[in-house]
Amino acid sequence: MSFKIIIPARGNSKRIPLKNMTALNQRPLLWYTLQYIKKIDLVEHTYISTENDKISNFSKNHNFRVIDRPITLSHDDTSTEDVVLDALDQIVKKGVSMPKWCVILPPTSPLRKISTLKSMIELIQKIPSHIDCLMTVTETKGD
Repeated sequence: MSFKIIIPARGNSKRIPLKNMTALNQRPLLWYTLQYIKKIDLVEHTYISTENDKISNFSKNHNFRVIDRPITLSHDDTSTEDVVLDALDQIVKKGVSMPKWCVILPPTSPLRKISTLKSMIELIQKIPSHIDCLMTVTETKGD
């Protein structure tokens, strides 16, 4: 199956500077997503898109590939779609074929279940070709 995982991890957050490196239980938020990818053994499919040296070095130290995001795509009003399109463009320029599917895993959702991604990967291999987008959601239980 042709897919790539893009982790959009900018450092240029205004409300919480370096939000993706903010500690949760003494670990940066980004660490949880990287460990998640390692547990499923999908490191070779994964790219971290960032404009920040600290995030870039952290990702590389954990053996992940980094895409140098232009600063113009690192503002509060930048869409995730623009970040993903830039990442895919850079991946293709490096000689990697364009994936059929792109999985986006924001570091700000560190509590995702491994079974969710495994199910999504299984599902994209079976769905009809006219479907070009899937999204996971979590139902919130009432009070």
